[in-house]
Amino acid sequence: DHRADIYAVGAMAYEMLTGRPPFIGTSAQQVLAAHVTQVPDPVTEHRDTVPQALNEMIMRCLHKKPADRWQRADEMMPHLDAILTPSGGMTPTGTRPVPSVDYEARARQSHPVRVATLFGLASIGALAIVYLLMLQLGLPTWVLYGAIALLVIGLPIIMLTGHRERQNAVATMTGVHMPTPTGMQRHLTWRKSLIGGGLAFGGLGVAAAGYMTMRVLGIGPVGTLVASGAIGERERIVVAQFENATSDSTLGETVTDLFAIDLSQSPMVSVLEPTQATAVLRRMQRDPETPVTTALATEIAQREGLKAVLIGEIRPVGNGFVLSSRLIVAATGEVLWAGRETAADADEVVGAVDELSASLRAKAGESLRTIRANPPLEQVTTRSIAALRMYAVGVRANNLNDFDRAIARLEEAVALDTAFAMAYRKLGIILSNNYLDSAREARAKEVFTRAYELRHRLTEPERYQAEAAYHGYVADDDEAELAAYEALVDKHPTNRVGLNNLAVLYRRGGKTKQAAELYSRSVTLGDAPSVTYRNAIDVLYELGHVDSAAHTLDLFAQDFPEQPYLPLLRAQFASARFDHDSAEAILRAFRTEQKGNPTWEERALFPLRSLAAVRGRLKEALRFQLEQYDLAKQIGRPWTRNTSREEITENVEADIAFRYHGDPGPSLRWFETELEEDPPEVRSYLFLATQLAEWGLPARARHYVEQFDAQADTEVKEDLEDYRQYTMAQLALAEDRADDAVAAIRAYAEAATCTFCNLDELADVLDRAGQADSAIAYYERYLSTPWLFRLGWDRQSLWVTYRRLGELYEANGDREQALDYYGRLVELWADADPQLQVIVTDLKERIARLVGERR
Repeated sequence: DHRADIYAVGAMAYEMLTGRPPFIGTSAQQVLAAHVTQVPDPVTEHRDTVPQALNEMIMRCLHKKPADRWQRADEMMPHLDAILTPSGGMTPTGTRPVPSVDYEARARQSHPVRVATLFGLASIGALAIVYLLMLQLGLPTWVLYGAIALLVIGLPIIMLTGHRERQNAVATMTGVHMPTPTGMQRHLTWRKSLIGGGLAFGGLGVAAAGYMTMRVLGIGPVGTLVASGAIGERERIVVAQFENATSDSTLGETVTDLFAIDLSQSPMVSVLEPTQATAVLRRMQRDPETPVTTALATEIAQREGLKAVLIGEIRPVGNGFVLSSRLIVAATGEVLWAGRETAADADEVVGAVDELSASLRAKAGESLRTIRANPPLEQVTTRSIAALRMYAVGVRANNLNDFDRAIARLEEAVALDTAFAMAYRKLGIILSNNYLDSAREARAKEVFTRAYELRHRLTEPERYQAEAAYHGYVADDDEAELAAYEALVDKHPTNRVGLNNLAVLYRRGGKTKQAAELYSRSVTLGDAPSVTYRNAIDVLYELGHVDSAAHTLDLFAQDFPEQPYLPLLRAQFASARFDHDSAEAILRAFRTEQKGNPTWEERALFPLRSLAAVRGRLKEALRFQLEQYDLAKQIGRPWTRNTSREEITENVEADIAFRYHGDPGPSLRWFETELEEDPPEVRSYLFLATQLAEWGLPARARHYVEQFDAQADTEVKEDLEDYRQYTMAQLALAEDRADDAVAAIRAYAEAATCTFCNLDELADVLDRAGQADSAIAYYERYLSTPWLFRLGWDRQSLWVTYRRLGELYEANGDREQALDYYGRLVELWADADPQLQVIVTDLKERIARLVGERR
């Protein structure tokens, strides 16, 4: 550029003053080489009369580096004028010299303290920008470390450049000759240093961009497992129990549980839940308490069609521990990821697991930004290893339905760490699902409240669940509970617990379609728990989408091929179509399969008992009920504690006498005995009043209604407000107030959210009130309304519905319809007990009469 002309001016001036050019050689090539590599002798060496200032001016023109020369021709003019007028006055032309470059300012600007201060401030700003980019874009941590390294390397370079520039400025002001720099010194200029720093940070940015691109595309060792296709998004993995080489026998289980807890926060992978693992072990006919070793975890993964297994070990090193872990392909053992962390002592184990889990989540493909956004593992669990041990034992006991042991261990966990929010929430769930008395119910409210107070120490999904539990169980605020689950699903649309529980609330509030959509979404996402499949099938059937319900049942069978609920659901499908033969065959086969497994054998007996009652085999139904009682007592069901086989038998026989033969005497005598032995609570007054009204004792029934109204508190009255309408309908019938009975039962029906549950009751009241046409309509709606679990109602109402529809149609002169319904009941009770044969015989006589009349 123009500074080449300044070099030429210096060469010309050098020759004019000394009589020789700056460089002399025997060939043009030699001269050119000297111009590039050699420093010319000072002008004064060849002519000592030349002023030093003029010598410096010319030598500065001849610097090898353009940046070290004069930068503009007009910079030279004031110096030439100053040489001509040493006094510093006017130039020969009468004009004042053009102001020169402020070398004093340049010297001040290059002062080491100022340079170091500016570099420090710039470094802080640069690191802040890199850190923010790392958080917002999910860049790897090494980008920040790389920026720090570049700044550390840049500091001495900047300081040396400042020193060099300061020397040049001072030399120019004083006229001292500065030799032309050579080697690395040639690059110590502000321009080159700043350009070099920019290029270094640009290179860091390119490296980070390349890393992120390779990670997203699954290229090379930095590629994620999801991007490379090694695993799928939201892939379920089995976490094997860590091999424990320490003296603490529980440390391996604790580390395993910590890993599972942290991975549960990941949107990229999911862990086979403990309840699912327990179910798999049962299907494999293994003890559910069997430790899930590496070999067993691999077997479970292959059996369930899962790709990967997480294995690991913990070993002592001095006073600390080394934790290592690997994610392997279940089928081949190929290592997909490996990590290793150290813990100085037991209290540091939680942090080590946190680091290992973060490494795995990043390798799987989760954004580094979301990983960093998660709170530390010790915050959402506890730093107390002892508390973690108790929590792990409690959760395992709950999975095995050992609820008393689970509650005891979780109580120990929260005693060891009173800020262990996760343990409080789990304890509240178990207590609320299994409370036996008012004390345990009160404790459930206490721990839900504590979990709510500590919700900042929970993962975001668990925080919303804690809020929902508090509002629903403690504060009784349905709207706040609903809002918490809606927020959970909005922020975590794949959270299966949120989807299921929100659907439950929607269904409870009458939003059946919205509930079905949520259940179906959860099933479509995959990895939904079995309860979601069951709820989806139930609600789809209720909406009349029988084909969709059947399709979901097929998906359930595909995803949970050995799930014990499958045959139970298939039996319910058959009984909902009134195919009682198929339902009974399925249930009997299922019971035989479950022999020796009291939990599932007991569950098979309830529908078997209902089927026997539906088909008029009442003695068999009682036998099934007593067998169910024996199994329930063996399991430890709470309802068996204050009930005996004799009481069950007496109660069932009394109920048969009233429902099938119209004799309330045995029921009334049983009722009187119970009142003497165990005075009822206020909450049961309405139920007693309903029974007394049905038995034809309206005065005593009204007494209990009045006692309820006088003694029940506001909460109980609100809870039973709808049922009170049903009680008043029965009381009105007993007092021969038909219109009041109909009004009350209609109000009861309108308040109910269940489309099926009260149809038989409504039909019965309308029938007894003399509204035959309305009764027929509701009896037939009871038969035609799709309801998957109708068997529990059918055992008491189906035979009544068939008989009353036959009688009502016969009274209307519709012989065909009467024959149809009489025939259905005769077929249903083909094998009924002898005590019901009198009813069957009466029906057959009616059929014969109607057939004769028709002929």
